[in-house]
Amino acid sequence: MVIPPAVLLAAALGTGVLGVIGKLGPAVQAMAVRFEDQAAYNAAVLAGANRVHPVAVYPPEPAGVTLTDLPVSVASVAAALVLAWVALYWRRLPALRGYRPSARLAAAARRFQSGVVNDYVTWIVLGLAAIGGALALIIR
Repeated sequence: MVIPPAVLLAAALGTGVLGVIGKLGPAVQAMAVRFEDQAAYNAAVLAGANRVHPVAVYPPEPAGVTLTDLPVSVASVAAALVLAWVALYWRRLPALRGYRPSARLAAAARRFQSGVVNDYVTWIVLGLAAIGGALALIIR
């Protein structure tokens, strides 16, 4: 159970180091511009043409790491670690020590979640529909 998270952590750190030190950012940006070029894709699939210089849909932003990116990323990692710690050890927090949900709250939660697989599927579909509706409102 320790090996998969360790491998993922090592891969994330390696990718982060490559992004900061190497030329990974401009290379990924060039691949993204090529991926977004719909006309070049259509020409390659339908006519076999190969476009050397793809056309960007939006003007590309600088792909390098700036000085303001580092504090934001460090703060994001710190917030994620604090959130993970609170999620794991919330019962040990002094403000929540001895907290037990009321019987009414627990009974209401049990009515919504009985442990049957159908309930899980229902809540997942409901959540995805809510996220889709929210995104549709945002995009519109």
